[in-house]
Amino acid sequence: MIRVVVWVQILIILCCVGYSTYSLFKGDFEQAFLPYPILILYYLLFCRRKIKSARHQKNKTRKLNIDPPKDKHKNHDPQSDCS
Repeated sequence: MIRVVVWVQILIILCCVGYSTYSLFKGDFEQAFLPYPILILYYLLFCRRKIKSARHQKNKTRKLNIDPPKDKHKNHDPQSDCS
């Protein structure tokens, strides 16, 4: 299911860029810049959401990880080494 969504997104982006390029070669500058707001909305809706969720996940795992104690033998009696 995710692959279908990814392919649809790629197809939409390619169509927008292709239409913009075609319109630029035709000389119709107003129509050439028409897809850019769609691409900006795509970036804001999909890409930024992924970045935020990755940051959130990173911060969440940082909070859950507890640093191990520096001394493995915390209750170790140093005088027992002398005997």
